[in-house]
Formats: sequence, C-alpha cells, structure tokens
Amino acid sequence: MAAPSQREAQDGPLLPQPRLSPLSPLAPGKRKKNNNRRKPAAPPPAPPTSNQPIPMKQVFSNSSSNVNPSPSNFSNRNPNEPTTRWTTQTLPIDMSEEFICINKEATTEALVVLSAGFPADSLTEKEMEAGVVSVIGGLEQVSYIIIPNHILSRLRENVSAWLSNGAFLQAIPPHYHNLLDSAYNFMLSHGYINFGVAPAIKERLPVEPTRSNVVIIGAGLAGLAAARQLMASGFKVVVLEGRKRAGGRVYTKKMEGGNKVASADLGGSVLTGTLGNPLGILAKQLSYPLHKVWDKCPLYKTDGQPVDPVMDIKIENAFNRLLDKESRLRQLMGEVAVDVSLGAALETFREVYGDAVNMEEMSLSNWHLANLEYANTGLLSKLSLAFWDQDDPYDIGVPLGVLKSNSIRFIPELPQRKLDGIKRLGFRLLNKVAMLFSHVFWELDLDTFGHLSDDPMKRGAFFLFYSYATVAGGPLLIALVAGDAAHRFESMPPTDAVTRVLQILRGIYGPKGINVPEPIQTVCTRWGRDPLSLGSYSHVAVGASGDDYDILAENVGDGRLFFAGEETTRHYPATMHGAFLSDLREAANISHYANARSLKAKVERGPSKNLQSRAALLADLFRQPDLEFGSFAVLFGPQTDPKPMAILRVTIGGTKRKGTEGPNSDQQHSNKLLFQQLQSHFTNSSSFMCTLCCQGSKHLI
Repeated sequence: MAAPSQREAQDGPLLPQPRLSPLSPLAPGKRKKNNNRRKPAAPPPAPPTSNQPIPMKQVFSNSSSNVNPSPSNFSNRNPNEPTTRWTTQTLPIDMSEEFICINKEATTEALVVLSAGFPADSLTEKEMEAGVVSVIGGLEQVSYIIIPNHILSRLRENVSAWLSNGAFLQAIPPHYHNLLDSAYNFMLSHGYINFGVAPAIKERLPVEPTRSNVVIIGAGLAGLAAARQLMASGFKVVVLEGRKRAGGRVYTKKMEGGNKVASADLGGSVLTGTLGNPLGILAKQLSYPLHKVWDKCPLYKTDGQPVDPVMDIKIENAFNRLLDKESRLRQLMGEVAVDVSLGAALETFREVYGDAVNMEEMSLSNWHLANLEYANTGLLSKLSLAFWDQDDPYDIGVPLGVLKSNSIRFIPELPQRKLDGIKRLGFRLLNKVAMLFSHVFWELDLDTFGHLSDDPMKRGAFFLFYSYATVAGGPLLIALVAGDAAHRFESMPPTDAVTRVLQILRGIYGPKGINVPEPIQTVCTRWGRDPLSLGSYSHVAVGASGDDYDILAENVGDGRLFFAGEETTRHYPATMHGAFLSDLREAANISHYANARSLKAKVERGPSKNLQSRAALLADLFRQPDLEFGSFAVLFGPQTDPKPMAILRVTIGGTKRKGTEGPNSDQQHSNKLLFQQLQSHFTNSSSFMCTLCCQGSKHLI
C-alpha cells in the first residue's frame, strides 16, 4: 500500500480494534444511504433523564454530587445486568473510592470505544478465555471494563507513542492495579496497543530473538502483521513468499508515462471505515493522508446519457425494499435459507412486486445487483441467503483460493472439518482496469461514477469507475469488473478490455464536448489466474455459514499449524483490516501455545525428580514411625513446636503391615485406636499434614 493511494471514508477518530461490531463489507461509492444492508450501527442509548430510574449495575462516584445513591442501591444491583456507561453528573476525576468511578472523562472514553463498536457491558470471548477477571459478571468486571476504555483513549491521543503500564498507575486506584495489569497485558499480547511502524514502537523490537522459531507462509498483509507482532514478542521469525514482492493481494503499482506518474492499487484499495480500523492507526503513524470516498455517484446509461434522478431514487428505494423483504424471508426460513441463493430470492421478489418494469428500470436494478456482487465478491446465485452478509509453529496466511485448489500438501492431512469448511466457503473475483491519462477529463469533484448495462449477464462489466486523481499523484482512473463478468474478463485480451472501457468513457463525455484521450499506460488485473491467489476474496456461498470462517481459523496439530487471512474472520471477511486483525489474533495464539508448551515441559521434567527424592526421604523416615496400626503410620513433629505437626501415611495395597492379619473388626479397632491417639496428641494443634503413599508404585498422592 503506497502512501499516495490510500483511500478512506474519514468518518471519525482512529482507534485500535479489539471488539468491533460485525459489519458486512461495503461496496464503496454509490448507495450508502437508506440501504437496509448498510445502515450504520445504532447510536448508544441516551443518558437517563432525571425522571428515569438509574440503571442497575452503574458504577457511581462516592464523592458529593447531584446523584448519590444509598448503599442499598449497590447491594440491590444485579451483577449480570448490562453495565451502563452513562452519567448525568459532572465530576472531577476521582478514582480513589471503593469502585472505579464513572465521571465525565470516563463517560467520554466510553463513548469513544462505543463509537468503534466495543461491547458496552461485556467481555470478549478472548478476554474470558484469558481470565482477565476472576468472576464473570461481577463488580470486578464492571471496574475492569473501564480500564481498557482509558487505555484505548490514551492511545487515541498519540498513536505513535509507546504506552507503558506505568502511565496509568496514577489514574487507577492501587487496589485495582491487578486489573490494570490484567487489561494491559491482554491488550499488549493481543496486539490492541503498541503495534505498528512508529519509531517509538519499532525501537522496542528485541535486538536478538529470545524465543523459539516460527515459520510464516505468505508475505501478505496478514503474514507481515503476524511476523512483526511475533518478533516484538521475542520469536525468531522466517517468512516464506512465492512472489518476488510482498503484499499478496494488496498490490500498489507505479504507473508512469511522459511526465505523468501515479500509484494504482490493483488489489485492496479502500479502508472500510477508520473507526476501530488498525490500518487507520498505521496510516496515521506514517502520516498518510486519508481521503473520504463521497456518496455522490452519478449513473450513466448505455448511450452515455445520465440517469433521470427521479427514476434513480425510485429504483434505489425499490431495491432497498427488496433487501428488507429478503431479510424477513430468511428469518422465516431459518436454517433452510442456507441452501437458497440470495440472487434467487431477490429475483423472485423483483418479479412478484414488479419494481422494475421497463428496460431503463431493469438496467438500473441490474446496476444495484452488480454493486451487491462487488460488495460480496461473488455471484448472487452463489451467495447464501442465510449468511451472505456475515460479516516450530507454522502460520498459514495463503488465500482461500489456494487452499481450495489443493496446491498445498499437508502431512498429515488437514482434519475433515477444516477441509469441509474450505470447500463450503466461496472465493470469487474482482478485476480492475487501471488507466493513466495525460490529464483529468472527468469531474474532479467525483470519486466514483457508474455505468449501466442492458444485458443482465454483463451487469458487472466496467460498472463502476474510481477517480484516483486526488490521491494517486496523477490523472488515474480505474474501472471495476465484478460478478460473472469478472470471470469472462480473465480471458479477454487486454487491448479489447481497454477499447471497451474507452468506448464507455467516450459515450459519457463525448456528448458533453469533452475529448477522451488515449491512455498513456494501462494495466489489467487477472487475480483469478494468479496461481498464488486464484481469486480476490471470500464470501459465504450457498450451503456455507459464518461458522465456516471460524472453522478455517482453528489451529491444528496441537498448536503447531495456525491459519490467518481475511477468510478466517467472520466479522470482517473480504477486508484488509480483517486480514490484519486475523494475524494479530494468531500471533497471540502462537505465543499462548509456546508459553503452554514451555510450562508443560518444566512441569514434566522438574517435579518428577523432586517427587522421587521426596518419596525416598519419606520412606527412610517411616522405617521407625512413632505410631503404626494396620495401614496407618504416623510421625510426630517436635514436642517443643508451639504448633506441632504430624505426617500420616496410609498404605494402599502392597504387603500387609503388622497388626493387619486379623479380621476386619480387628483392623477397624486398630484404626480407631490410632485416631484416638492422634486426637489426644493434637488437642491443642491447628496444623496437620497427611501424606498418602501408594506402596506398590512409590508415588505420592
């Protein structure tokens, strides 16, 4: 990703991303308003008014204020009810009371992370697995949740600085420093803080590795993210890549001719939101400017004439209604919807309701379908109705298309569960035609414009144009090819493709008296024919579900083989930041398994010798016990000890000791006598040690 070609909908502060809400990939450009499938997350609930009861499980300040709950308010709270991050009071920062207080600053911090999609009242599964709190749902969790808010808000202030644990000691009460350690260590190990390429962060990388080797297959965005994170954790990392360049499906090519130069993103190019997007953090660390992709996207008919605005709005609203009907249909169908395609459902609704009746309306409707195929990188006939909008160790970061082709041989074979998941998920195409011109002949205030097709089979052919003139450093225009057309494009000669694109452009701008020159340089992508990609990105095909993303993310081989990439994250599939986040996740998993193996090795090697020496010592001591009855033998501690102790040995199995030859009643009598003597000996004692010996195996129990 070269700096000039970074594009972004600059819609808010740059934040790291531990708990974003699930969002389906958006088609950049046209149709982000009034679209049921793309509406932004609902805003946080309004703060309680004076007439509303204060929500349960809210954390209050104990200092003087307009709201000062009685102790009964705390005792009556249900720890399992949602935590509310709001307060109606304005307080100085005061975190010295029994509870971490929600004040104005804490509320602002909560709003920052809520705007990024963080859970307002719960822990993530990873936090639960890591045991960040001792009890799930208790008051400890209430206080814990506020601490990551504070840490992430501090990161927002300066994304290029290294955040140390000590920076927060003054803000957190001493008796909550254990929660601070828990939150900080979790966020650091999982790559939520102190990641990226800022000098202050890079200088923290260990000079020499101190931990074991890790092999990463694939130098794409995911693989490189994992490599850096693992190196920061002290691992020795080797990255294997089949291409002569790094980046994988993120490929920025320098185009030039004459005195014109521009950078064209032939692969990943659009950051889908900066809120919670870690790539936004990287862009800010590198001082890369971000450009908002505006909603304005005029459409042009096949004859080059602009689409009537009234009809445009009519068909857009009709298309959104179809998506609403599709949503209700899949709710009614339940699991059966898995085997129904999104395309079949939309086409049926379109025919039943007659939303597009003439040729122009059909062309407009087809454009929306092409845009939907672009958003999901797959044919609508192949997308699942139920789940289309889902959003030394080895780390496998290769594309799903390569896994589906069976070009990688795994010994032993991957588990059948993972093979089935690879088979079910879809991997489709998006291709591009990049053209560098001598000058900009299109409107400079446009980021995108669209072109309609009368043929439904060709609706994805050059249906959307991106202007890179404001971000690429030169007069660059890129045409997109999606859906079924992207597959036919693979076999189209590049000269024919460029000729067709120029025909479309001249049909649009010729009637306006604008000359469309021949391009200085052109590039046509062929992602489907690239043997190291075999496609663009994943989608939920018919018969698949979001669970298949989780299956692909599962490691195999007892923590020896890990999988990353956009196809392993159900919340952010088909996105660059999804790939980035997936390898931060796997870097944490690799580190966790390495720690577990190290601990296991110590437990297996160390204690075994120690136990043998203890067993030999005890056997020697019990050669002359102070008391011995049946299966019991006792050694008393020194009588001068104010808290005398004794060691009791119970022999299970093996040869019988003296006094054990009699019947069971005699055995029970002997045992009774022993306990009576022990009781008498330890009348004033508060300590007692019991050692059980298995005589046959000499193991201590």
